[in-house]
Amino acid sequence: MSLRKKVANLLAQGQLDEIAALTDTTPTVASAVTSRLYDADALARFRAADALGRVAARIITSHRVSVEQLLHKLAWALNEESGATAWGAPHAMGEIARIDPTLASQYQPLLLSYLDDEEVYLGTDIMVHGVVWALGRVGERFPELGAAAVPALLKRLQDPDDSTRALSVEALGRIGDGRAKEPLLAQTGDETRVERYLDGQMVPVSIKTLAVAALERLRP
Repeated sequence: MSLRKKVANLLAQGQLDEIAALTDTTPTVASAVTSRLYDADALARFRAADALGRVAARIITSHRVSVEQLLHKLAWALNEESGATAWGAPHAMGEIARIDPTLASQYQPLLLSYLDDEEVYLGTDIMVHGVVWALGRVGERFPELGAAAVPALLKRLQDPDDSTRALSVEALGRIGDGRAKEPLLAQTGDETRVERYLDGQMVPVSIKTLAVAALERLRP
């Protein structure tokens, strides 16, 4: 069985730690996983990004340059000139950058620029979803970096796209900045249901439920 097929099977089964373990004997695992970031299915993209974060965490000490090169490739994939659409690239950037403070400080501003600068091209709501997710994941690990993303995320609470609002609520909860309290309280009346990624699965949940949970995570 080819590596790409093996990785595809493991992703389909949600066996993400098993994918990370493959790096012990197969250095090209990250490349095989990255190809799934182009998948049209949201769960496949989330799992691929999650797996890449686990792969990077496993090799960061011994193969730091490889992790840095992977992030560079993902950032390039967000560029219009790359010629292809890696819908899951921002998700993966967040999962990888959050494992290391230096990487986080390098890539969080880039991710934020895609959300905060109206002149930066994002293309579709799918890309916005990924950037919001990534900002929340990095900000959860490094709140001082997350604080810079709060104003842009607060604006997204008014987005017409349900998933963008839901992801913004969740990201604000992860960052835990007290400035989000009143805006999050306003979301507790929103019964709109969306699907969120949790523990390798897409789980239905209401924005109200996400907002209540996010409020509980805010710092004073």
